[in-house]
Amino acid sequence: MSEKIILKCMKCKQKLRVPVMPHKTLKVTCPKCSAEIDFNCDKYIGKQALAKTINLLLITTFLITYIALPFLFKFKTDSTIAHLNKKHEDEKTQFLGVSFEWQSLDEGEQEQGREKQQRPE
Repeated sequence: MSEKIILKCMKCKQKLRVPVMPHKTLKVTCPKCSAEIDFNCDKYIGKQALAKTINLLLITTFLITYIALPFLFKFKTDSTIAHLNKKHEDEKTQFLGVSFEWQSLDEGEQEQGREKQQRPE
């Protein structure tokens, strides 16, 4: 059985069911207003194939853009951030001609620093 599609008459907008037969051009007559419509089946089949190809291309582009690329670049981004953090920890910062080194204090050292600030000397 061949595929059938629905066309609309250009004059009266009546819906017409037409078979799609490869390598044929059909001359369809509207039963309501007697208007004649030339329907090229090969042109219709070509447009359908093009639409399927475009849809497949869009889906593939979406998958690559939003799923594959972030996954591939995640590792590079993480290693870059780790490298920058290490570089920041190792370098000295200059402020008004005085050099400071960034150091992290553990809980005990932080408590001792607070006690020294609270005790009057």
